[in-house]
Amino acid sequence: MTPASPEVHASAEAVKDLHAWTDAMAGSRTIQIVNVGVVADASILVLRRAKEDSLPGYWEIPGGGVEPGETFPTAARRELAEETGIRTSVLREIHHQRGPAPPGFRRPILELAAFHLALPSRPPVTIVPGEHSEFRWVGRDDLPLLRMMDLNRSLALRALDTGPTA
Repeated sequence: MTPASPEVHASAEAVKDLHAWTDAMAGSRTIQIVNVGVVADASILVLRRAKEDSLPGYWEIPGGGVEPGETFPTAARRELAEETGIRTSVLREIHHQRGPAPPGFRRPILELAAFHLALPSRPPVTIVPGEHSEFRWVGRDDLPLLRMMDLNRSLALRALDTGPTA
């Protein structure tokens, strides 16, 4: 039995900010996105979007767009390294969906792959100023308290529920 796909809900503010990003993906009918749930000590790493970037103040797990010619795992490793300084060769895919993009996306099709990385302890994290303003390690009970897009929260919960990476 295939697990149900998390639903995608975004505020009007989030939808507006997505327009600029989707415009940058011109030439494709599909938006490809990756996310990585990094779990250590029963907590997940979340990043807070900087006020200068799209979705200011929102919390998210690391991730971003797939570049032309990249595979989903390669994009996930690149995004994780760029956004956190964490480098790994081992990721476990925990979710993949392709279907109609939710309201706010300027492309009709969304393809998203989410990955899980379980670590024995919390590694040093280096965030990119201007993209993220802070990071936190949070447990399951703290996720509902953070301002997150529903899909990102669902993926974070799924990562927390996933066993070891290897």
